[in-house]
Amino acid sequence: MEYNKYKKKGAIHWSWYSSKHRNIGYKVLVNESIKYLSGGGTVIDIGCGDGLPSYLLAKKGFKVTGIEPEMSGLDIARDKLNGLDFIGYQATIEDFVKNNDQTFDYLYSLNTIEHIDDENAFVEMMKRIKYFGIVVTDNASGKKHPTHTKEYNIDSLKELFKDFKTEQIYFSDEWTNKNFIGLKIYG
Repeated sequence: MEYNKYKKKGAIHWSWYSSKHRNIGYKVLVNESIKYLSGGGTVIDIGCGDGLPSYLLAKKGFKVTGIEPEMSGLDIARDKLNGLDFIGYQATIEDFVKNNDQTFDYLYSLNTIEHIDDENAFVEMMKRIKYFGIVVTDNASGKKHPTHTKEYNIDSLKELFKDFKTEQIYFSDEWTNKNFIGLKIYG
């Protein structure tokens, strides 16, 4: 499925994150999911999109590798992260895992796993993570989103990563906590 939201809408995550935007839940989601990552090191941002979380991670001292299949999103990310420690690859997680043997200290992924064809690519990537990964996705509401290949609830997300120690992530905002789920997955 072609997923060309950046070509159509530009740097939408940067807009959502701004304090002027009505989507306050997005800022909570980003801030509270990246707060687990500190101290620097290497991190792979799976589905980096237009680069907002990658930017925040690079500003925290991380060497960020972003993977994103949509070139227009990756172009925005490269522009926004110009001068920061960021390498971007145009790839799906499936292709990256198959064609690249890099290892990382951390994995970060915000609202990507629900869009991919083979969820086991995430499991394979976690085998290359030294410390832990953060995976956040929509909480299945019973209605399938048109761009999602799979919907998750906390049990199905934990089941996917059953071979790893996991901890559920909770968000402080009630709306965000209801609509999104997250796991900290130890490598």
